[in-house]
Amino acid sequence: QRLAEYDRAEKIDYKLENIKRDIDNFSEAVDFVGMVSIIGGEPFLHPQIDEIVRHCLTKENIGIVNITTNGIVKLSEKLLNKIKNDRIKISFSYYETFLTEIQKELFERNVKLVEKSGISYSVAHPLWIKPKELKDYHYDQKDLQIKKEGCNSIKMCIAVKDGSLYPCSAAENIAGLHKYELKNSSVDVRDRSNLRKRIIDLLDQKYFDACCYCSSEKGEEIPAGEQ
Repeated sequence: QRLAEYDRAEKIDYKLENIKRDIDNFSEAVDFVGMVSIIGGEPFLHPQIDEIVRHCLTKENIGIVNITTNGIVKLSEKLLNKIKNDRIKISFSYYETFLTEIQKELFERNVKLVEKSGISYSVAHPLWIKPKELKDYHYDQKDLQIKKEGCNSIKMCIAVKDGSLYPCSAAENIAGLHKYELKNSSVDVRDRSNLRKRIIDLLDQKYFDACCYCSSEKGEEIPAGEQ
């Protein structure tokens, strides 16, 4: 939800060979992942999204491969046939209030096409929370440990992005926005040596540097898609 804060130069399609490398190295380092979500931006804008999805499917220790889309990129039967698999799910985020009539028609057309293909899918109206400012909140160590222990982001939003694994969305945002220097909030997945141990060591820390910059207050609810 901080996408609007990123520089234009950061909004790129990552190279397919790098994405495959990260998938390979990460999957070799873990026992099993119940669900991997391919997110963006908009995943279906990536020119090689079918190859990314199919590469995920080569990993037997990855369960569901979920693709989150806003539903207004025109899908094709050819593309859907390439990615069709019992392990694939397409999650449509319906930002109805912000769509033109033409976009609504395209959204409905895409949903019907996915349904016809037999691929599992869902349609949801996402709840958006405007994130609080990233700044040093000067927590003491006890508060940082409590924050980490109760953090839902760490439980659900571990991210692998462009050669790095981040334990939470705050760490990924701080790195992507180049806001602060983080020393213990990521792992280089380009390096396969002792990767499993390095991931475990990262996640087992009492807290991360990123926790220092993450507000304890719940953000303001805003209309879906608005940033």
